[in-house]
Amino acid sequence: MSKLEFDAHKEAFMSLPDDQVKDPFMPVSVTIQMAENLAVWAKNDVEQLAKAGLDITLLDALPTRGGALRYIQAEWMSDKNTRSEYVQKWKEDSPEGYELQADMEHYFRFAFHKYPDLLKRVDEIAENSGHADMIQDLMDYATLGHDNQALLEGVGFDLLLLDRAKTLANSLSETLAYNNNDKNTSSELKNQRDRAFIYLYQAIQEVNRVGQFVFWRNPERKKGYVNTYKN
Repeated sequence: MSKLEFDAHKEAFMSLPDDQVKDPFMPVSVTIQMAENLAVWAKNDVEQLAKAGLDITLLDALPTRGGALRYIQAEWMSDKNTRSEYVQKWKEDSPEGYELQADMEHYFRFAFHKYPDLLKRVDEIAENSGHADMIQDLMDYATLGHDNQALLEGVGFDLLLLDRAKTLANSLSETLAYNNNDKNTSSELKNQRDRAFIYLYQAIQEVNRVGQFVFWRNPERKKGYVNTYKN
């Protein structure tokens, strides 16, 4: 798995026409192994393949195109797994955030019912909705609560929740930011992986095409140029 191989082939596979790019229709690991096997098999037939018009540089490129695909597949899978962890973390932690947001609004309105300016501030905090707003609300309620602890204690509010709101807001903010910002990165990595796959498969196809032509009457040699993969 080599980033050098990836970098060496990146310009070529990124230049593939968009209409040629598609999701892998074979397992990536199987395709890479197929390319490596084919490169070894075809070494004995270089002269015949070249005579039939094969660009022999494709034979040397099979393993390195495979290395490029192996590298970007690993990068994409790593990113995908990390993203899944953050998605799961949001699913686990965000319900507490929304519950705490609702609890704080409930207690704050009751505690501040004699203070119009404080109630107005609660109205402002509770004005919008959504994930980002929930996170901001937790921070705002925590700040407002710290400034008016006596009023909150008077209605039985647990003051420890003020610090919990700040901690949770910081954690949720990081998780949400990763989930939002990583979408483009993940999409680009997948695009590169798909292109690297097609780029490798096209080389395999071309070598197989010529090999089957050359050895059409020699089944023992022809078999090495046949894609035997089945879903």
